[in-house]
Amino acid sequence: MKNGAIFLLILCFWGVSAQNIGGKLVGKISSASQPLELANVYLLKLNSGTSTDSLGNFELKNLPTGKHQCKISSVGYENA
Repeated sequence: MKNGAIFLLILCFWGVSAQNIGGKLVGKISSASQPLELANVYLLKLNSGTSTDSLGNFELKNLPTGKHQCKISSVGYENA
């Protein structure tokens, strides 16, 4: 199991609509400055998530506005 840390760069873009839905969460996951492919990005309270692409990028759309707690995991890495 790798002991390296997973670094996360997140850019948050929040939109406003009548239902307070439309926010977007985008970012890039990397380890030791290398993109981390197929890492899981999971929003705990929303039971929603996605995986990173081959460049470590991810995007979650149509999120309710507000604060969200996310969990990042990948095979071979320990949770921080």
